[in-house]
Amino acid sequence: MNLFEVRQTVKMSGIDLPGRVLDVGGGGEGIIGRLLGERAISIDKWSKELTEAREAGSAALMIEMDATDMRFLDESFDACAAFFSLMYMEPDDQEKVFKEAWRVLKRGADFWVWDIAIPPRGDREEDVFVVWLDVEMHGRSVRAGYGAPWARKQQDLAGFRHHACAAGFEPLEIRQDDQVILMRLRKPPGPETPVA
Repeated sequence: MNLFEVRQTVKMSGIDLPGRVLDVGGGGEGIIGRLLGERAISIDKWSKELTEAREAGSAALMIEMDATDMRFLDESFDACAAFFSLMYMEPDDQEKVFKEAWRVLKRGADFWVWDIAIPPRGDREEDVFVVWLDVEMHGRSVRAGYGAPWARKQQDLAGFRHHACAAGFEPLEIRQDDQVILMRLRKPPGPETPVA
């Protein structure tokens, strides 16, 4: 298998995820569950991913659940995070996740998104686009790797911004450092409803 690999550093210091936090796609390395401990509720579509997160040291409550159709009541969470999980979804499913995150967040709460910009493959031979991360948290660095089949996958900041605005989020911070995308989005405190 041919891999196109990039390496990045993600610093988690200064990230404000208060109260009860929904961790979308929190399996695998379980970074959010390792950062927040028992305050995180990690959902993932695959139970084996949740098992891996537990073995990696995540103390989050683990629930097998599809993020495109969450079984939580409206306005249940104080914050939401998606740490390199949207890259495994098709654009239609990503759009559903943004809408579901908006629904389950309390008014005035934030949705934090970390993901990767995957450029068009073009004439490159590599089959898989992989990002290796050094995640800095709690005074140490955790190595994590995320990859997606490149032939059918492309995503960028503009696509994520579109999903966020369509769901009704207000952007507080949106940036891209090399290939890493970071978005901090807020559900408005008023009674606004998302765009259909």
